[in-house]
Amino acid sequence: MEIFDDEHTRDRLENAQYYGRKEWNDWNMPAIKSLALYGTIFAMLGLAANDLFVVALILYAIMGVLIYFSFRPYWQINKSYITGQMGTLEKIVNKVGELSAKVAVLTLQIMIKTIGAMLKFAFDLASGKWF
Repeated sequence: MEIFDDEHTRDRLENAQYYGRKEWNDWNMPAIKSLALYGTIFAMLGLAANDLFVVALILYAIMGVLIYFSFRPYWQINKSYITGQMGTLEKIVNKVGELSAKVAVLTLQIMIKTIGAMLKFAFDLASGKWF
């Protein structure tokens, strides 16, 4: 049996070579970087308070899910590229990543403001400002 060497056959052969393979797609990269940064910050703070270490583990788990879904089959990447739209699961994972990164930022900002207010109160009390 002879294999035809025409453009259509070469095109089909090239597509078949990528069947089942996955490639890194950086559509979640901003959320992954943010979760890695804030997860590390909360892990360091977790050395002082164990509850914050749990928050760090949650952020790392979400980051792991984002990394897992960032390795996508070629057909999904091509479909998203051609249509300009992600699939339903990709949209959900993307939103979860974005929202969790925003919540991590807000949580850290609230913690810093709360600790700052507590320290200000303690210094004002110690200095006798209200007496």
